[in-house]
Order: sequence, then C-alpha cells, then structure tokens
Amino acid sequence: VDIYAAPGQEVQVHDNTFTAARLHAAGEGKVIVHGNRFEQGSTAQVEGTVTGAISGNTFFDSKILANSTGYFDIANNRLRLLDQNTAGAATLVTVSSHAPNVGIYGNLLDGFLDGAYGLGVGVSAGADQDAGGIVDIHDNIVTELEKGMSLAGPIRVLVYNNTITGNRTGILAHHWPTIADPDVVALGNCIAGNLRSGNTAYAGLTTVGMSSTVAATGNYWGDPSGPTHPDNPGGLGDRIQELDMEWAPVPDPG
Repeated sequence: VDIYAAPGQEVQVHDNTFTAARLHAAGEGKVIVHGNRFEQGSTAQVEGTVTGAISGNTFFDSKILANSTGYFDIANNRLRLLDQNTAGAATLVTVSSHAPNVGIYGNLLDGFLDGAYGLGVGVSAGADQDAGGIVDIHDNIVTELEKGMSLAGPIRVLVYNNTITGNRTGILAHHWPTIADPDVVALGNCIAGNLRSGNTAYAGLTTVGMSSTVAATGNYWGDPSGPTHPDNPGGLGDRIQELDMEWAPVPDPG
C-alpha cells in the first residue's frame, strides 16, 4: 500500500490488518498510522519529509522503518517477535540517517521468549552523515532480544526512562570506520537482568571501537552497588565494557 501526503494534507491509516505486506508513506504532508495490525513480515515505512506518527499499532514478526526527514513519533506500539526461526535477526524499529528528529516512546519491544534471550534488535539508529536533530528514545520496555538498542554513526541519541531487561546486550554503541561516533546520553533507565556472565560480547551496555564518551548517569543496573566494571569494585549490576564512560549508580527503584 503506497500513500502520498501532499503539502498541507493529513492522511490517516487506521483499523486495518496488514499480512505479509508493506505500508509505504511518503510526501510532504502529515501521516497518522494508528490502530492497525501488522503481521507475518509486514513493514510500516515513512520517508520523504512527512511528519506525523505511527502509534497504537500491534506488530507481530513485523517492523517499522523511519526514513523521513520530518519529525515523526513512534509511540505506544506493541512489537513482538513471535517466531524466532522465521523472523531471524529482525530489527523491530529502524531509524536511518535521513530521519534526524524521531521520538520513540511508550512502546513494548519484545522477543517474547518468556525469560530467554532471543534474536533481533529492539531499536537500531544509524547514520552515515550528521543530519542534525535528536533521536529521542524514552519510556519504552525493551526485553528478550539479542540487542535492546544498537546505535552507530554521527547521530545524537537521548535514551531515558526506559526499562531494558532480559536481553543479551542492553545497549550497544559502536564505531563505524571513517565517520564520527554516536553522541549517546543514557539517563534514568533501568538496565538490569541483561546477560551478566559468560560470553564477554554481551553486557548491559557495550561500546565497540568508540573514542567518544558515553554519558550514562542515574541509571539502575540491577543492584544498588552499580554496574559490574573494573572502575567500580564491588559492583554487582549489569556489566559495562569497552568504553570510556561516566556513570553513577542509583538506589533500587523498588
């Protein structure tokens, strides 16, 4: 299904079921995608300069692609990988370098494995050039995935008030050759119960090849003692690794 929103026009897509299908919205107007069901590998994609929201939808083994240069909200959706075999390493929400102003909030991103570590990525935000703006990720629940969040390239990402738990890696920030590192601030999240032992490729928060500092302050790491890290002797919470980092433990939110 292809939709074009002309300048000054608002297009609403609601109360539909998309099965193994793609909803593609483009143009210069406003698009609201609400109350739909996406299943069996379906995609909701926005690009061009459209503004608006993808909100209040359910996605089963399906995904969202945000490529629009206009401000767009991805809010209050439920996205689940029900079939780990067919979904593979799917990314539930992808934000490209062309989408500099995106709000991702109030969503459930779930590998749906009842306490096990699954495949896939909750939110992937990457850029090959600095488009300006901020990717604003807050008040989501991200659980039972290979990576809760994967962040790369010259983007500005603010991650706050999320619950990131039960993943192999909670947040991964990584370097891409020849381009700048992401500017990441992680504030006031619950990053707990992600893989703490065994394979050192996994942790509550990991950076790979980063030369810049990740600011992670006021987060709860699963224990009042703070994260497991050489600079925090006695820390029993989720592990932090391979990074130059500013952090501070907070009391148990319970």
